[in-house]
Amino acid sequence: MPEIAYTKRALFAWLDAGHRIDLLVNMHNTETSEFLETLIDDDAAHKLAARLFDNLKMKTNFDPSREMFDGAGGVGSANYLWKERRIPILLMEQRIGSSKKLGHRPTLKDREQFGKELIVQMAETVLAPP
Repeated sequence: MPEIAYTKRALFAWLDAGHRIDLLVNMHNTETSEFLETLIDDDAAHKLAARLFDNLKMKTNFDPSREMFDGAGGVGSANYLWKERRIPILLMEQRIGSSKKLGHRPTLKDREQFGKELIVQMAETVLAPP
């Protein structure tokens, strides 16, 4: 897919220029489930991912249908950014069906609110002491 190739090229150029990526979330949606997945296999990076998962559960309308999956067998092409360049990335699936936390199907307003909260939680996760 061209958009994936261009995104990877931009991310790798950023890293090659001497910058770092502390945490990346690749967002998708599904009909009825909501979760985070990752291929991260480094203890420190995995703790970071787990902290984000917990913060999202507690402080946002993120309503996971299961615990965070950390599969060595592969869960999605974007997660290979971890394997290729050690970019701490999580695949997030958000449900488009009814959410128990919201009590309804997510609206545009709900998604906008979540976007703001996601950025705050990512920052708090990265900036919090280990």
